Amino acid sequence: MVIHNDFPRLKQRSACVCAGACPLSPEGAASPLRAPIEHATLVRAPVDKVFRALSTADGLNSWWTQGTTMERRVGGRILFAWRDWGPDRVTVDGAARILQLVENEVFAWRWDDAEGYPSRTSELEVEPRDHGTIVRVTDTPTDPDAPHGEVIPLAVAAGWGEALTLLKMYVEHGARY
Repeated sequence: MVIHNDFPRLKQRSACVCAGACPLSPEGAASPLRAPIEHATLVRAPVDKVFRALSTADGLNSWWTQGTTMERRVGGRILFAWRDWGPDRVTVDGAARILQLVENEVFAWRWDDAEGYPSRTSELEVEPRDHGTIVRVTDTPTDPDAPHGEVIPLAVAAGWGEALTLLKMYVEHGARY
């Protein structure tokens, strides 16, 4: 019997429908859920405006976080803060160290390990285009073999999709969550 209990919306199954290694099981070391998560979107705004929204505490606090602070330099700390966030009004803090900061090109950080949530690296690249700026996010587990359950990559993938939508709505229309 295979039980997918790491992801609460999946129900217990008497037999897995996957042939071979199940991508939702911890045994699936080659699981696609352990691969880097990649998202991209077009934001109809100049690259410098988009990059400021992604790489400064004021920018992040305008559309994604509430109370984030940052030492904006390679090696600097980011203390992320979400207050009464989302439909469930959660309050969450996270910390990271800046790995790369190339103005109007790339901003990357490594999330600190947190209980039940192993470290990941998030890289945000911006690329100017005729009609705006392409934003590419690549989020990679620092240790793809870390025992963490498969719900984390699923949540991270969904979270980045939502974050890019919020970024786009804020930069293009001034809309805030």
